[in-house]
Amino acid sequence: MPDIVTMGELLVDFIPREKNCSLKKVENFTRAAGGAPANVAVGLSKVGVSAGFMGKIGEDAFGDFLLETISKYGVNTEHVIRTNKAMTTLAFVSLTDEGERDFAFYRKPGADMLFAKEEIDLAYLSRSKIFHCGSLSLTAETSKETTYYLLGKCQDNNILISFDPNIRLPLWANDIARARAEIRKVLPYVSLIKLSLTELEQILDFNLTSLEDATIKNKAQELMKLGPDYIFLTGGETGVWFISESEYHFVPGKDISVKDTTGAGDAFMAGVLSYLIDFFPDFNPRSVDWLKALKRGNNFGALASSRYGAIPSLPAREEIGEVF
Repeated sequence: MPDIVTMGELLVDFIPREKNCSLKKVENFTRAAGGAPANVAVGLSKVGVSAGFMGKIGEDAFGDFLLETISKYGVNTEHVIRTNKAMTTLAFVSLTDEGERDFAFYRKPGADMLFAKEEIDLAYLSRSKIFHCGSLSLTAETSKETTYYLLGKCQDNNILISFDPNIRLPLWANDIARARAEIRKVLPYVSLIKLSLTELEQILDFNLTSLEDATIKNKAQELMKLGPDYIFLTGGETGVWFISESEYHFVPGKDISVKDTTGAGDAFMAGVLSYLIDFFPDFNPRSVDWLKALKRGNNFGALASSRYGAIPSLPAREEIGEVF
């Protein structure tokens, strides 16, 4: 069984060939497999970590494409469920010249929203060491119930829980208050969280006016009170932070030519988790070099940002020498 299991959305990203163009003006798109938890699973598998993905896709051509894609990279797909009750979710993305994105989702409903706890074989999960998920599965009742079910079972089996909010407001009907409330309910289950500066503001409901150490530490401590023990905070070209009760580290952003930030956070997560898995089965956080984990995540994310697409941009095993 996989050492790391991710759960959530597996979808098709349509990436525009034109930059700095609104979605309504884009004429040409490139199809790419995506979905944050699935991207993380592929990112892990590409560097040799045993990874599996749990979720639901449609019995349609896009579902076929997604299943073939993640299988090609070695992700265990035993727990990818197919359904004829909804189509595979699609996401259309527009890019600025700086590689930043705007999204439009076709998901009313999408197959990922229908992933039910009754479809889960707990034996598949119980032998894993790390479980990783995001917040998109919290946007629909069925997948939300499944998420909490899995989080509870992970706690029961002492599986490390990793979480990336990956907030996409259109999927919350642009209701940040609802997104904030649902995400905060999950945090007591979470050991490790990766989030952006913007997501930190959204979850804690404040405006960040300073990146000084004292401010970052203060807000990280506020977040830790809600549950997480280990915080990875990403700030794009500014840099990245790691904060825990006993450690604080900052690594500046790398000087790269940004082409597309789609999947950069997932690459970061794959970098961190692929480092942490070496400390299992007897995980002791005191033995972890958290600064090294931060640097690895930062380098993975930077490399992904220098290329187009999500899964295609994720570092591969033969590139590990370039990302340390």
